[in-house]
Amino acid sequence: MTGKGHFKKDELFLVQRDGYTEEAYFNYTFSPIFKSDGSVCGIFVMAQETTQSFLNTRRLKILGEFGRRITEVESLENACSIITKVLGDDNADVPYAIIYFVDHNTPESLIARLITTTFDHDSKNGWLFHDYLPETPEIIDLTKDVDKNYNTFIELKREAATYSFLKCDSWPIHLLLKDGDHIKVLLNDGSQAVLLLTKISICEDQDLSAILICDQLRRKRNGLNHWLN
Repeated sequence: MTGKGHFKKDELFLVQRDGYTEEAYFNYTFSPIFKSDGSVCGIFVMAQETTQSFLNTRRLKILGEFGRRITEVESLENACSIITKVLGDDNADVPYAIIYFVDHNTPESLIARLITTTFDHDSKNGWLFHDYLPETPEIIDLTKDVDKNYNTFIELKREAATYSFLKCDSWPIHLLLKDGDHIKVLLNDGSQAVLLLTKISICEDQDLSAILICDQLRRKRNGLNHWLN
């Protein structure tokens, strides 16, 4: 023992909460406790959790980068590319993202187009998606998914609640367009992804749906998953 105090700021600890392994951050200090003769007889530890503050700062940094690059936006596709570029450069909160556009031109023609993603692209093999993801083609004819059954739900029990995830071989984009809101998917490696829908009115008689697919995080980060459950 040196007899000197020790202080750490925003140190990462992996803690178990509600059945998850969660990232938690703490400020803490170790201070020696001295006996009357000057020798150390113990250590006093004081800690303060800073998880929410740390994550807010990290996420505000990403939002700030979006704001800084807003002047580069020239089109919807370009805006999506900027989003995935920013997320890809700082992926602590969103490990991966995939964006599809669906044009609602006619009921008979419903095509989902892959616009951009955080995954790398190889000129020979195309997008280098992880093997545990469902099929992720660049073009999806959603009219072929009209009669597809998405009724395989897996329940994951946690200490405080039970959550339901869809198990499927392809991204349930047609189901998302039909039901709206969001859909949580259980992937082949046991991790989870979420599909989020945003509808955009391009002109008077044309609407566009933007679908964001992203990792729901292998290690739960305070505040990000609760709103999806």
